[in-house]
Amino acid sequence: MRELSYTEASDLAYYGADVLHPKTIRPVIEHGIPLRILNSFDPTDPGTLIVKSPSPERQPLPAIISTTGLSLIAVGSVDDSWSLPVVARALQALSEAGIDVLMFSQSFSEHSLNLIVRRQDQQRCLKTLRSAFAVELERGAYTLGAKEQVATVSVVGVPGWNGKGVVAHAFSALGAQGTRVIAVAQAVTEHSVSFCIPEEQVGDTVRYLHRDLGLEAPR
Repeated sequence: MRELSYTEASDLAYYGADVLHPKTIRPVIEHGIPLRILNSFDPTDPGTLIVKSPSPERQPLPAIISTTGLSLIAVGSVDDSWSLPVVARALQALSEAGIDVLMFSQSFSEHSLNLIVRRQDQQRCLKTLRSAFAVELERGAYTLGAKEQVATVSVVGVPGWNGKGVVAHAFSALGAQGTRVIAVAQAVTEHSVSFCIPEEQVGDTVRYLHRDLGLEAPR
Protein backbone atom coordinates (compact mmCIF):
# COMPACT_ATOMS: atom_id res chain seq x y z
CA MET A 1 0.00 0.00 0.00
CA ARG A 2 1.80 3.08 -1.27
CA GLU A 3 -0.50 5.69 0.26
CA LEU A 4 -2.87 5.75 3.22
CA SER A 5 -4.98 8.46 4.77
CA TYR A 6 -4.62 9.31 8.45
CA THR A 7 -7.97 7.63 9.10
CA GLU A 8 -6.96 4.44 7.31
CA ALA A 9 -3.65 4.31 9.18
CA SER A 10 -5.48 4.81 12.48
CA ASP A 11 -7.84 1.96 11.60
CA LEU A 12 -4.92 -0.37 10.87
CA ALA A 13 -3.24 0.58 14.16
CA TYR A 14 -6.49 0.04 16.06
CA TYR A 15 -6.96 -3.43 14.55
CA GLY A 16 -3.45 -4.44 15.60
CA ALA A 17 -0.97 -3.47 12.89
CA ASP A 18 2.23 -3.50 14.95
CA VAL A 19 4.10 -0.90 12.87
CA LEU A 20 1.96 1.93 14.26
CA HIS A 21 0.51 2.47 17.73
CA PRO A 22 -2.84 4.35 17.74
CA LYS A 23 -1.34 7.05 19.99
CA THR A 24 1.59 7.54 17.60
CA ILE A 25 -0.62 8.71 14.75
CA ARG A 26 -2.55 11.27 16.84
CA PRO A 27 0.04 14.11 16.88
CA VAL A 28 0.76 13.49 13.20
CA ILE A 29 -2.92 14.04 12.42
CA GLU A 30 -3.21 17.10 14.66
CA HIS A 31 -0.30 18.87 12.94
CA GLY A 32 -0.84 17.54 9.42
CA ILE A 33 2.62 15.92 9.25
CA PRO A 34 3.24 13.44 6.41
CA LEU A 35 4.57 10.13 7.73
CA ARG A 36 6.47 7.58 5.68
CA ILE A 37 6.82 3.96 6.80
CA LEU A 38 9.88 2.25 5.33
CA ASN A 39 11.02 -1.37 5.15
CA SER A 40 14.24 -1.94 7.10
CA PHE A 41 14.87 -5.08 5.00
CA ASP A 42 14.62 -3.07 1.76
CA PRO A 43 15.66 0.57 2.37
CA THR A 44 15.35 1.46 -1.33
CA ASP A 45 11.63 0.66 -1.39
CA PRO A 46 9.48 3.83 -1.17
CA GLY A 47 7.31 2.26 1.52
CA THR A 48 3.96 3.72 2.56
CA LEU A 49 3.18 7.43 2.76
CA ILE A 50 0.53 8.47 5.30
CA VAL A 51 -1.11 11.81 4.50
CA LYS A 52 -4.38 13.66 5.02
CA SER A 53 -5.59 13.17 1.43
CA PRO A 54 -4.06 10.32 -0.60
CA SER A 55 -3.81 10.62 -4.37
CA PRO A 56 -7.07 9.72 -6.16
CA GLU A 57 -4.97 7.65 -8.60
CA ARG A 58 -3.71 5.26 -5.94
CA GLN A 59 -4.81 1.64 -6.00
CA PRO A 60 -7.17 1.01 -3.06
CA LEU A 61 -6.25 -2.24 -1.33
CA PRO A 62 -7.58 -3.94 1.80
CA ALA A 63 -5.28 -5.05 4.61
CA ILE A 64 -5.29 -8.28 6.61
CA ILE A 65 -4.20 -8.22 10.25
CA SER A 66 -4.02 -11.30 12.47
CA THR A 67 -3.47 -11.51 16.22
CA THR A 68 -2.61 -14.76 17.97
CA GLY A 69 -2.05 -15.65 21.62
CA LEU A 70 -5.62 -14.97 22.70
CA SER A 71 -8.08 -16.79 24.97
CA LEU A 72 -11.85 -17.09 24.85
CA ILE A 73 -13.51 -16.66 28.26
CA ALA A 74 -17.21 -17.42 28.71
CA VAL A 75 -19.47 -16.34 31.56
CA GLY A 76 -23.19 -17.03 31.60
CA SER A 77 -26.28 -17.99 33.55
CA VAL A 78 -27.93 -21.40 33.63
CA ASP A 79 -31.41 -19.85 33.58
CA ASP A 80 -33.04 -16.90 31.80
CA SER A 81 -31.77 -14.27 34.25
CA TRP A 82 -29.16 -13.00 31.77
CA SER A 83 -29.56 -9.30 30.98
CA LEU A 84 -27.69 -6.29 29.63
CA PRO A 85 -26.86 -4.99 33.14
CA VAL A 86 -25.06 -8.30 33.77
CA VAL A 87 -22.97 -7.76 30.63
CA ALA A 88 -22.17 -4.21 31.75
CA ARG A 89 -21.21 -5.51 35.18
CA ALA A 90 -18.69 -7.96 33.70
CA LEU A 91 -17.14 -5.41 31.35
CA GLN A 92 -16.92 -2.78 34.08
CA ALA A 93 -15.16 -5.21 36.42
CA LEU A 94 -12.58 -6.03 33.74
CA SER A 95 -12.12 -2.35 32.88
CA GLU A 96 -11.49 -1.45 36.51
CA ALA A 97 -8.94 -4.29 36.70
CA GLY A 98 -7.13 -2.86 33.68
CA ILE A 99 -7.77 -5.91 31.49
CA ASP A 100 -8.18 -5.22 27.77
CA VAL A 101 -11.10 -6.99 26.14
CA LEU A 102 -10.18 -7.19 22.45
CA MET A 103 -13.59 -8.43 21.33
CA PHE A 104 -16.78 -9.67 22.94
CA SER A 105 -20.10 -11.14 21.89
CA GLN A 106 -23.17 -11.84 23.96
CA SER A 107 -26.06 -14.19 23.33
CA PHE A 108 -29.43 -13.89 25.02
CA SER A 109 -30.51 -17.28 23.65
CA GLU A 110 -27.49 -18.96 25.27
CA HIS A 111 -27.50 -16.61 28.32
CA SER A 112 -23.76 -15.97 27.95
CA LEU A 113 -21.00 -13.46 27.27
CA ASN A 114 -17.88 -14.45 25.32
CA LEU A 115 -14.75 -12.37 25.92
CA ILE A 116 -11.52 -12.42 23.93
CA VAL A 117 -8.48 -11.42 25.99
CA ARG A 118 -4.74 -11.83 25.65
CA ARG A 119 -3.53 -15.20 26.87
CA GLN A 120 -1.31 -13.62 29.52
CA ASP A 121 -4.44 -11.96 30.96
CA GLN A 122 -6.49 -15.17 31.08
CA GLN A 123 -5.97 -16.06 34.75
CA ARG A 124 -6.40 -12.46 35.91
CA CYS A 125 -9.58 -12.19 33.85
CA LEU A 126 -11.00 -15.36 35.42
CA LYS A 127 -10.06 -14.16 38.91
CA THR A 128 -11.72 -10.78 38.33
CA LEU A 129 -14.94 -12.34 37.04
CA ARG A 130 -15.01 -14.88 39.89
CA SER A 131 -14.89 -11.96 42.30
CA ALA A 132 -17.54 -9.97 40.39
CA PHE A 133 -19.96 -12.91 40.25
CA ALA A 134 -18.97 -14.67 43.47
CA VAL A 135 -22.53 -14.93 44.80
CA GLU A 136 -24.00 -16.30 41.56
CA LEU A 137 -21.14 -18.77 41.07
CA GLU A 138 -21.47 -19.98 44.66
CA ARG A 139 -25.19 -20.66 44.12
CA GLY A 140 -24.47 -22.47 40.87
CA ALA A 141 -26.55 -19.95 38.93
CA TYR A 142 -23.63 -18.87 36.72
CA THR A 143 -20.85 -20.66 34.86
CA LEU A 144 -17.37 -19.31 34.10
CA GLY A 145 -14.36 -20.73 32.31
CA ALA A 146 -11.78 -20.51 29.54
CA LYS A 147 -13.17 -22.23 26.44
CA GLU A 148 -10.31 -22.36 23.93
CA GLN A 149 -7.25 -20.67 22.47
CA VAL A 150 -8.26 -18.32 19.69
CA ALA A 151 -7.01 -15.63 17.34
CA THR A 152 -8.50 -12.69 15.49
CA VAL A 153 -8.28 -11.95 11.79
CA SER A 154 -9.27 -8.44 10.70
CA VAL A 155 -9.88 -7.33 7.14
CA VAL A 156 -9.66 -3.55 6.85
CA GLY A 157 -10.89 -2.20 3.54
CA VAL A 158 -11.09 1.17 1.87
CA PRO A 159 -14.06 2.87 0.20
CA GLY A 160 -14.51 1.87 -3.40
CA TRP A 161 -12.66 -1.42 -3.25
CA ASN A 162 -14.15 -4.06 -5.55
CA GLY A 163 -17.40 -2.15 -5.96
CA LYS A 164 -19.28 -3.98 -3.17
CA GLY A 165 -16.97 -3.54 -0.18
CA VAL A 166 -14.66 -5.89 1.64
CA VAL A 167 -16.98 -7.29 4.35
CA ALA A 168 -19.19 -9.44 2.12
CA HIS A 169 -16.09 -10.66 0.28
CA ALA A 170 -14.39 -11.62 3.56
CA PHE A 171 -17.43 -13.56 4.79
CA SER A 172 -17.60 -15.42 1.49
CA ALA A 173 -13.89 -16.25 1.60
CA LEU A 174 -14.03 -17.65 5.14
CA GLY A 175 -17.04 -19.75 4.18
CA ALA A 176 -15.24 -21.13 1.14
CA GLN A 177 -12.16 -21.89 3.24
CA GLY A 178 -14.28 -23.64 5.88
CA THR A 179 -12.99 -21.49 8.72
CA ARG A 180 -14.97 -21.82 11.96
CA VAL A 181 -16.07 -18.33 12.99
CA ILE A 182 -16.57 -17.99 16.75
CA ALA A 183 -17.45 -14.29 16.91
CA VAL A 184 -17.67 -11.31 14.56
CA ALA A 185 -17.21 -7.56 15.07
CA GLN A 186 -18.10 -5.35 12.13
CA ALA A 187 -17.54 -1.63 11.69
CA VAL A 188 -20.62 0.49 10.95
CA THR A 189 -18.90 1.84 7.82
CA GLU A 190 -18.91 -1.69 6.35
CA HIS A 191 -15.26 -1.22 5.39
CA SER A 192 -13.81 -3.44 8.16
CA VAL A 193 -14.62 -6.68 9.92
CA SER A 194 -12.88 -8.81 12.57
CA PHE A 195 -13.35 -12.54 13.02
CA CYS A 196 -12.50 -14.59 16.08
CA ILE A 197 -11.41 -18.05 14.92
CA PRO A 198 -9.57 -21.07 16.36
CA GLU A 199 -5.86 -20.27 16.60
CA GLU A 200 -4.82 -23.33 14.62
CA GLN A 201 -6.76 -22.06 11.59
CA VAL A 202 -5.06 -18.64 11.39
CA GLY A 203 -2.30 -19.52 8.92
CA ASP A 204 -4.53 -21.19 6.34
CA THR A 205 -7.21 -18.50 6.72
CA VAL A 206 -4.83 -15.57 6.23
CA ARG A 207 -3.20 -17.19 3.20
CA TYR A 208 -6.59 -17.92 1.63
CA LEU A 209 -7.82 -14.36 2.27
CA HIS A 210 -4.60 -12.98 0.80
CA ARG A 211 -5.14 -14.91 -2.42
CA ASP A 212 -8.89 -14.36 -2.56
CA LEU A 213 -8.62 -10.58 -2.11
CA GLY A 214 -6.04 -10.39 -4.89
CA LEU A 215 -3.19 -9.20 -2.65
CA GLU A 216 -0.45 -11.49 -3.95
CA ALA A 217 2.41 -9.60 -5.57
CA PRO A 218 2.83 -10.21 -9.30
CA ARG A 219 5.52 -12.76 -10.13
